[in-house]
Amino acid sequence: MCAWLVSRTVNNFMLQRQLIAAFCVLLMQPAAAADQAADGFELLDSMSRAMQSQTYSGTFMYRHKDKLETLRILHRNRDGHIDERLITLSGKPREIIRADSVVTCIWPDTKLIRVDRGRPGSNFPGLVFQDLKRVVQNYNVGVAEQTERMAGRDCLVVDVQPKDRMRYGYRLWIDRNDHLLVRSDLLSEAQQPLEQVFFTELTTHDSLPDSAFAPELLADGFKRQETDESDQSVDIADTAAKEWHVNQLPPGFVLQLHKQRMRKKGNVRVEHMVFSDGLASVSVFIEPAAGDKSSREDRRRGALNVHNKLIAGRKATIVGEVPPQTVELIGESLQYEGEE
Repeated sequence: MCAWLVSRTVNNFMLQRQLIAAFCVLLMQPAAAADQAADGFELLDSMSRAMQSQTYSGTFMYRHKDKLETLRILHRNRDGHIDERLITLSGKPREIIRADSVVTCIWPDTKLIRVDRGRPGSNFPGLVFQDLKRVVQNYNVGVAEQTERMAGRDCLVVDVQPKDRMRYGYRLWIDRNDHLLVRSDLLSEAQQPLEQVFFTELTTHDSLPDSAFAPELLADGFKRQETDESDQSVDIADTAAKEWHVNQLPPGFVLQLHKQRMRKKGNVRVEHMVFSDGLASVSVFIEPAAGDKSSREDRRRGALNVHNKLIAGRKATIVGEVPPQTVELIGESLQYEGEE
């Protein structure tokens, strides 16, 4: 669930400009394929906007590996302000409430409340298209002729297939009328689902009351932690102060974000980079090694791959919902150019 919290909302104005550029590329393809891909990208654009602009509630399932979680979501857009509430219905109780860029996480089992300010994004694990021009360069998009019924809704089925083995593919079920995302499958290289998110019930509303976004799991004795990412982070993506570089990126990936922040505990500086191909993202975290002796460690959890390595006395963690060779290439191409 943490990965969903850091996903960013789509900027509608930028999307329109990126779609125009994407269609110019599509015009160079055969007519039938271009028409189908154009229809697919129109649907993806409309779905991205619908998941933010509409007001809805629903129950969905999140399946990864042999685990299945049930969650409920309420989402409201009121005059451009986003309110969202996500609560688990199975497993350990958890509740996440978002009011624009303020995200409150509640864990009753540990009696902890964490409030993060300055953190944009949606809690729903849907797709965020950061740059559709690059999506069209790295993925093929097709729309099935037949609709399929999901959660009582007629859905258009959209396949988003990678053009190489450095990223995963997706199969999406999008409501043909209001264009909400009803189901999303993240697919392996063998076209097998690595993760699935699907609504079992989904309802649109003209409005939702404030009481729908009030926390239910709060109680006396909870410990409260607050952070303000906008105050703690320093953007160094376009400065000459960068000491860390990735010299060889997978095709289509570009630097999306490069920030430094100070972790209050231990006063530790953490460097964070995000690389994206317009759809898939890979994060790089760099921090003091703190006694770690292992030079590298690879882990996989469903679609999530992690590559760790020690470099220049620091520990670098490269993580993303991409194939293992992608995080490994970025990790092994990471270089430090500062003073030891």
